[in-house]
Amino acid sequence: VILYSLASRGRGDVYKRQPLFQRLAYNPFQSVNLIDLPPDYFAVQLFAVSSKAALEKFVRGKNIPGLSATRIAHRDQLFFVLLLGIYADEKTARTAAANLPVALINLTPWVRRLGSLQDAMLRGDDIAGTSAI
Repeated sequence: VILYSLASRGRGDVYKRQPLFQRLAYNPFQSVNLIDLPPDYFAVQLFAVSSKAALEKFVRGKNIPGLSATRIAHRDQLFFVLLLGIYADEKTARTAAANLPVALINLTPWVRRLGSLQDAMLRGDDIAGTSAI
């Protein structure tokens, strides 16, 4: 299970310079496990790959702060998913997904209820035999 925390959301000019997807995202002001967030929130999933190394390589290449990743299970296979962010409601999540950073514009984001992601994360933990990623 992964900790969720955006880059520090400051006030004033620092906040205004943040990309829209970060300004709209839920920000607990401290790291929190994704599994502990309300299941009725929404996640914007950018993609899923079967290799943690492939996900890490993609993230390094794009150099976009504030993204999160986690491991899930789908049809008894493990995947690593990249998340744009977590949002308190579907409308906000869709707005964020429609305003991707230029480096991610070729991706097709999936707005999904956080509860379904949390269920997939727990199945991933079961298959992997650990919550450590």
